[in-house]
Amino acid sequence: MVSKFWSEVQTTMLIVTLILLAVSLLAYKIINLITRPLGAINNSMLELLQGNTEIEVSFLNRNDEIGNMSRTVEVFRKSAIEQLKLEADKNQTNKADVNRQQAIDDLIESFKIDVNNGLEMVAKDSEQMKQIALVVTDM
Repeated sequence: MVSKFWSEVQTTMLIVTLILLAVSLLAYKIINLITRPLGAINNSMLELLQGNTEIEVSFLNRNDEIGNMSRTVEVFRKSAIEQLKLEADKNQTNKADVNRQQAIDDLIESFKIDVNNGLEMVAKDSEQMKQIALVVTDM
């Protein structure tokens, strides 16, 4: 009777151990189904944070929360690409504005020099005419 009791205890313990093992394996699989995609999404976000917009966001086709998070990261990625494009366009526009302003400044400076040269010539010619007028009146 005692041996039958211990035999049943051993059988029960074996069954409990097998059940615990099965539950542990199932829990491990479920945890991996969640943590691997979250890790990949986290890595994608870190890459975006560092300015890498060439990443490929995984799990976009999933119809669960992981898929929603992936699609959100993809929106951030596209937004970052658009922001970089806008900044490049703005820089190009700024360069064009600077170049245009420099050309205007150069034209103004050239005009000032031409006007000053013209005024100097007029002043010189005026002085010569004054001298000629004095010579003519002295005659």
